[in-house]
Amino acid sequence: MLLRFVLSPDGEAILDYNSKLPGRGAYLCPERECIESAVKSNGFSRAFKQQVSSPLLDSLLDVVSAKAKAKIDSLVIFAVKAGKAFLGTVSVEGGIRRGRIAHLFCSNELSSQAKDRWRSETRSKGVPLNFFSFTGAIDKLTGGKKTIGIADGNISAEIARELELITKLRPGIQE
Repeated sequence: MLLRFVLSPDGEAILDYNSKLPGRGAYLCPERECIESAVKSNGFSRAFKQQVSSPLLDSLLDVVSAKAKAKIDSLVIFAVKAGKAFLGTVSVEGGIRRGRIAHLFCSNELSSQAKDRWRSETRSKGVPLNFFSFTGAIDKLTGGKKTIGIADGNISAEIARELELITKLRPGIQE
């Protein structure tokens, strides 16, 4: 996955996260170092072959992270509505026992003991596990539950990809 940027009418490089905006695009690898290099070396101006006002590095990282978080929220909402999600400890435990969970996502807010328990449980069943901060729509959707088991492999792979992107750009959000 590459990050696509387009030129706004005001001559500003803007993120086209879903690759749907019109116009010629400039692409960056989704690594912090690539983005830093493009901002520092005036890479957007070279890519668009004209003077471009480049976004500030921190604001650009914030925008990319926010887009990835919003996509995670929408994927979880989709999984819940499609009946492809298990929410909460009891539901997740049953889903794991029945072999229905493709990927488990847990909140960073769980206790160390609970995290260790989920690590052990998922390792023994071969279920991938990620910890991250449940904020925004996910927290509201789950009613404060701190575990989400996703039954659909494609949805869970997309969530994991978005988490990986956030982790590359903003280390510390995920264990």
